[in-house]
Amino acid sequence: MSRITEKTKIKEKRGTGKGADYKPWILAREVGSIGTESVFPDWKHGRQIQCLSQGEAKAYRLLRWRDDVADIREQYPLDLDLTLAIARRIGLPHPHDRKTHMTTDFLVTYDTPDGKVLKAYTVKPNISHFTDYVLKNFAIEQAYWGVKGIHLEVIFSDKISPVFAENIKRCVRYYDLKSVQSKIDFVKFLIARKIIKVDMYHNIDFPKLVGHYLKTGEDIQYYNSVYQQTRASPYPVVHGK
Repeated sequence: MSRITEKTKIKEKRGTGKGADYKPWILAREVGSIGTESVFPDWKHGRQIQCLSQGEAKAYRLLRWRDDVADIREQYPLDLDLTLAIARRIGLPHPHDRKTHMTTDFLVTYDTPDGKVLKAYTVKPNISHFTDYVLKNFAIEQAYWGVKGIHLEVIFSDKISPVFAENIKRCVRYYDLKSVQSKIDFVKFLIARKIIKVDMYHNIDFPKLVGHYLKTGEDIQYYNSVYQQTRASPYPVVHGK
């Protein structure tokens, strides 16, 4: 497990940038959360996403699946001077020490009719995870985002449908058409691009979908053309020809 100082993180400009250029404040390997469940490429911009638990990974995929989510910055650092001031004001000890930045699991940018809107999320396994220590830290985090005018929401990962999360994971591997090697891959690509719509809350019968949507070479050409024609608007829904 690597130990990185706050000074090094600042020097590396962690917590800055957006999209593919964003640099998370904490990397999974620095806290022992390594492996395919916690570190994986964002299927839209390709950057390696640094989640610190499987619950965070599920929450990330669920948020990123939304059409109105433009960007997600994980392990987002909070301004240290402000969290220290808030801790003093509400009479709570600052977590770790007075030199260590707090972080929020996800800072999400939404595209709305009124422009871009930010929303912060903290991910917890379940309600029982809110021990006295966690509640105190959460109070500081919530007050921080309140000062910023940004809503903070809790995601309980035990409430996330594991089937939905797994379906997203299986399909978005083929978000890039270059990854497609078979008809089943192509069906997953069509789902990932939301060119066809399926029930993501139940196990998907991919061979059955191949039989329904891709019976002939003409079908493949058709859906290829739908994709090419709608790349500027990547979320069309096509239920059939």
